[in-house]
Amino acid sequence: MTTTNSMFQGCSTLKSLDLSGWDTSQVTSMNAMFKDCGKLQSIGLERWNMGLVEDMDSMFYGCKSLTSLDLSHWDTSSAFSMSSLFYNCSALESLDLSNMNMRYVTSVADMFEQCVNLAKVTVGKDFSLRTDLGEGNSLPTYHQWRSAKTGQVFDGAEIPEYEADTYVLNKGKMTAVITLNVQKPSLNVPLVSGKACATPINVTVSEGPYEGYLSDVTFSNVSSNPTARTFIVNSRTGAVSVPSGTAAGTYEVKLKAVAPENDLFQEASDTASFKLKVKYANPMVVSAKQASVAVAYNAAVATTLGANISVGNAKGKLTYVNASQGATAKQFSVDASTGAVSVPKGTAVGTYEVVVKVNAAESEGNWPGEGAASFKIVVNKAASSIRLGDQTKTYTGKALAYTGTVTKSGSAGAVTYAYYRDANCTKAVKAADVKGAGVYYVKATVAASATHTAATSAAAKLTISKAANPMSVKAKAQTVKAKKLKSKAIVVAALVVKSAQGKVTYAKASGSGNISINKKTGKVTVKKKTKKGTYKVKVKVTATGNTNYKSSTKTVTVKVVVK
Repeated sequence: MTTTNSMFQGCSTLKSLDLSGWDTSQVTSMNAMFKDCGKLQSIGLERWNMGLVEDMDSMFYGCKSLTSLDLSHWDTSSAFSMSSLFYNCSALESLDLSNMNMRYVTSVADMFEQCVNLAKVTVGKDFSLRTDLGEGNSLPTYHQWRSAKTGQVFDGAEIPEYEADTYVLNKGKMTAVITLNVQKPSLNVPLVSGKACATPINVTVSEGPYEGYLSDVTFSNVSSNPTARTFIVNSRTGAVSVPSGTAAGTYEVKLKAVAPENDLFQEASDTASFKLKVKYANPMVVSAKQASVAVAYNAAVATTLGANISVGNAKGKLTYVNASQGATAKQFSVDASTGAVSVPKGTAVGTYEVVVKVNAAESEGNWPGEGAASFKIVVNKAASSIRLGDQTKTYTGKALAYTGTVTKSGSAGAVTYAYYRDANCTKAVKAADVKGAGVYYVKATVAASATHTAATSAAAKLTISKAANPMSVKAKAQTVKAKKLKSKAIVVAALVVKSAQGKVTYAKASGSGNISINKKTGKVTVKKKTKKGTYKVKVKVTATGNTNYKSSTKTVTVKVVVK
C-alpha cells in the first residue's frame, strides 16, 4: 500500500478507529485520509511509520470530534505539504507535535484554521510555521500563546522557529491593534446651496495582529477646528457629510475609530486626519439659444455662426470646446472664448448635431463646472443665380434658339430655356415656333446640383429682326422695229424680278420721254412713231416687304434699241 488518499473521507458517522497495527512504511500520500469524519473521536495511529509520507494535506480536515492527537512519534522528514492538516478540528484541545520535522515542508496554509478550542501545542526542534517559499501560517489567533519554557507571550503568527517548547493558550484578554488608514490626504467637497454634501468614504480600518473587529468598529468626529467639528460622521462607515451653508475653505477633519472590548480583546482605537477643501458647486446652466441653425453651402470660405450657446449663473472664466460625436461635426471649430461655431468650407449639404461643452474655471468660492448643450446645424444648398442678356437675331425661316450672353453662378447643372410671346411670360411658345420676326421673351433655368439650388432668370428679349428682302432685278435690252412704231406703241417685258417679298411696284426714275414704265407690271412701253435710235431709262423697282422681310428698292437701266 503506497497511498491512503481519501480512504475514510466522508465517513460522517464513524466514531472510532484502531489502526495501530497498520504497516504504513511504504505509504507516500495520505491526502484527505480522514477528511470530514465529523464524529470520529479516537484513532490508533500513534506508532505509524510516516518516514516516506510526502503529502499530508487535509488529512484530519473537518474531524470536529477529535479532542487530542499524540503525533509525537511521527517521523515527517519526507513531508513537503501539510496544508489544512487540522482544518476545522474544532474540538481539538491539545496536540503533541514534538517529533514533527517540517524543515522540508513547502505548504502550511490553513494548517490550524478554525481550531477554536486548541489550548496546548507541543513542538520540537524541527517545527516551523514558515516555509522557504515565504508562505506562513499561525497557531489560532483568538488568544496569545505563553511559552512553558520562558513564560514569554506570543501572537499565533510569531511562534519561534525550530525551538522545542510547549505553548499554552494565554487566557487573559489580548491587546488588539487597529489602524485607521486615510485613502486620500485631501478631498474636494462640491457644496450645493441649501444641501449637505456627503463625501466619499476616505478611511479604512486594518486589524492586527488579530482579526474580528471590523464589523464592530465605530467612527466619531474629534476635529479641533470648530467648523470641522460640525461635520457629520457616519458612525458605521466613517463617511463625512458637510452641512449646507458651510463657508468655502479648507478644513482639517480628524476621525477616531474604536473597536470595542469583547470577551477576547481589549478596546482598540486609532485616529487619522485629512483635509476637506470646501467650495460651492458651480451653478452654471448651459443651453442652446436655437435648436437649429441654418447656413448655406460654401466651397470657398468657412462660415462662422453667431454664438448659439447660452450660459447662466456661471462662476469663473468660461472656455468652450467641441464635444460632438459625429465625424463631420467634430471638424467644426468652436471659438474657445465665445463658443461661436465655424463650419469649414466645402462641408457637404446635410444636418449635423453639434455638441458644445462649456468649462468654468475654479474661482475663489466655487469649484470648476462644466455643462454642454447641443443643437443642429443645417447646411442648405447655396443659392444659384442666372441672368440673360437681350439678343437680336435675323429671320432665317428656321427656328432660332437663344444663344446670347448667359451669366450664372452656383449650380453647374444643365440650363434649359422657355420662350414666351409676352413680357409677363404668360403666353408660352414652343422653341420650334420661335422663327417669325418679332420680339420674344426667354427665361433660363439652371438645374439644382448637390450643393446649389436651381434658379430661373428674369425674362430677356429675343428679337428676330426682318431679313433683307431677297429680291433680284435684271434688265434685258430690248430691240423694237421702227416701222412697227409708225402705227402703234410697242410694249415689251424688259425686267425680270425674282424672290421679291411683298408687293412689287415700278417707277421710272429718269430717261427718255419715249419710254414709259407700267407701275404694276414693270413692262416697258415705247411710244408710237419713236424714231430709230438707242433709248435708256432708269427704273426703280420696289418690294414692300412683309412680316419677316424688309422693303427693298433696286434701280436698273433699261435699254431699248429702235431699228
